[in-house]
Amino acid sequence: MRYSILIIIIIGFLSCSSSHFIKVRQDAYIKDSIVVCYEQRRFETSIAVSRKEMSMISDRMSIDTTIALDNHDFTNLVDFIKSAHQDPVNKRCDARIYVKTDTFDMCLSDFTDRWCISDSSNRSSRYMIYFIKWRCGYYNLFSEDEIKYDTILNEFGVPKDYHHISWILPPYHTKKIKFYRCDQVKKIR
Repeated sequence: MRYSILIIIIIGFLSCSSSHFIKVRQDAYIKDSIVVCYEQRRFETSIAVSRKEMSMISDRMSIDTTIALDNHDFTNLVDFIKSAHQDPVNKRCDARIYVKTDTFDMCLSDFTDRWCISDSSNRSSRYMIYFIKWRCGYYNLFSEDEIKYDTILNEFGVPKDYHHISWILPPYHTKKIKFYRCDQVKKIR
């Protein structure tokens, strides 16, 4: 009987401390990372997909890929996300890619000239949109005939590591990627 009570007390103590550890670990996991979420199939809807809907999809998914970015690229990407604001002219943006840091989030649309963020006419903003789509593998979902409609891709060129993969994907699979800061990353481009 004494041993049973002792075991219950030990299990109770461990479960309390491990749940605290998990919470601290999750906070640390998000603070120095960027999460990108998108559907791995092109889908058409009769109404625009909102930032809130993309956020809920992202919250339900677990991360399936991690990608290291060098300190310079990571910092530029975080600064871009912090400075991005919803385009007031295009409030009903059809969100296809959800991007989130620990305190800021944003959405990007598909291959249109109308973006979910203001100031997309700025070359550095367009490059960061290109960078996000390139590094998370979004362009690989589309054939060469389809990606030619992306005006930003036409400006910066097809990534060297582009390869069309949509024919091998399961239908309606959501991809969730974590970018993290790493000082020793081999440059692809």
